[in-house]
Amino acid sequence: MEPTKTDNGHDLSWAVGHLAQARRDHAALKSELEWLRAEWERANERLIADLEAAETVKDEYDRIVRDMSAATYEETGEKKPHPAIEIKIVESPLFDTPLAEDWARRNMPGLFVFNSKAYGQILRAYHESKTLAGVLPTMPGQMIAEAKAYVSANLSSYLPAPMIAEDEPIPAAQS
Repeated sequence: MEPTKTDNGHDLSWAVGHLAQARRDHAALKSELEWLRAEWERANERLIADLEAAETVKDEYDRIVRDMSAATYEETGEKKPHPAIEIKIVESPLFDTPLAEDWARRNMPGLFVFNSKAYGQILRAYHESKTLAGVLPTMPGQMIAEAKAYVSANLSSYLPAPMIAEDEPIPAAQS
């Protein structure tokens, strides 16, 4: 098969034309949906504002209840200060990050996860820079070149002319 032919024998221009049409159809539907959403939001401005206000009030009462419950526990030791509330003791680690990292690197090196994206960025810089190659030990890996197609964002010139019904007049040319 030639590189500019599809499995069913169409050429690249045919495929670009269909892509242009698909993009136009997608953009039209997306635009219509955005317009309808904006219209709905305008029609329901009051409901949206009421919801936001109700959420603010809810969040404030949630904070008050949690703070009061914690204070009651601190004063009385009561873990069930109300039928709807239960105090649970939760332990959280607290440590100095640089000291902990240093200790973990020495004593538990398996804790660190390989970050392939970061390694790839360093490998690229390593291959592009004589300075890094002279400072760092040889890095395993290589940069490979591969062809990747980037399709123009504007394919409007590849769209077929609109179909005109037989009984519809042909529009006059603009001058």
